[in-house]
Amino acid sequence: MNKNPIWLWSIVVFVIVMQVLIPSNTFAADYIVQPGDTLTHIARQFGSSVEAIVQANDIADPDLIIPGQVLDIPAGILIEPPPHSMASASEEQLLVANFDTCSGINNLSGQMGKAPHGSDDNETPDVDTNDLDGQTEHTPKPPDNYLDETYITTTDGSCVVKLVYQIRDWGAFWMKLPNIDLTSYRNDLGMLTFDIRADEPAPNAVKIELKRFCPPEGVNGICGEISVYTMTGITSEWQTRSVPLEGFGSVGWASPLTSWDGIEELVFVIEVRNSGNNGTLYLDNITFER
Repeated sequence: MNKNPIWLWSIVVFVIVMQVLIPSNTFAADYIVQPGDTLTHIARQFGSSVEAIVQANDIADPDLIIPGQVLDIPAGILIEPPPHSMASASEEQLLVANFDTCSGINNLSGQMGKAPHGSDDNETPDVDTNDLDGQTEHTPKPPDNYLDETYITTTDGSCVVKLVYQIRDWGAFWMKLPNIDLTSYRNDLGMLTFDIRADEPAPNAVKIELKRFCPPEGVNGICGEISVYTMTGITSEWQTRSVPLEGFGSVGWASPLTSWDGIEELVFVIEVRNSGNNGTLYLDNITFER
């Protein structure tokens, strides 16, 4: 009876042990550090952690990164996709974005992007509040102001958009639309349908805006028309939400839509008063349906 030599079994055991003990270098992306970046900011953007980025790049001082520096970003934990797969666009459905190209271009060939809004640090310096015996007290600066959009891979290989925000006033995620005509959708009691979830704590509300731009001239010198819908009930579990187009109303500071033809932009707006200063939101499968 032939037996494998002891030295061969030793090699097999050694290989197995090394595979267990030595972690694989799995990276989500290479990232070029931008002015104003922090490791906390970058980690949130990619769903990773400061500790993982420091270890992957042998960073001696986590508070010292240099614009132009290239970082290996370790992959974060993959999230589960929404619990269904929506069909492609049909006569009854206009698919705006399913994010499966994992890029900033939607299914109507329009760009998508972020719009952080609020004062920069240079515009909000510490303010003197007291000066006694040469000792000056200062009011603290507001928190950093940003909204980051990234396209992350889920466990089934598809992508969703992840919105990480830390805001002072509000931030937005916008999608350009090619002057689409939603008149028939509006007349047929159509819906804006999408999948949404949040990390805890979930925001109390998110505003959704539909926009037509110039002409005509709006109120207060604002050019264009905007109608808005405020959505509540967001949780940490995926939900498929259907918003009636007839439910969109006046935003208050601009003219509401006077026509459902020529719609140029769809925007998800996060406000401090409804969502707090920071959080994370996920979106997928955005469509107009009738």
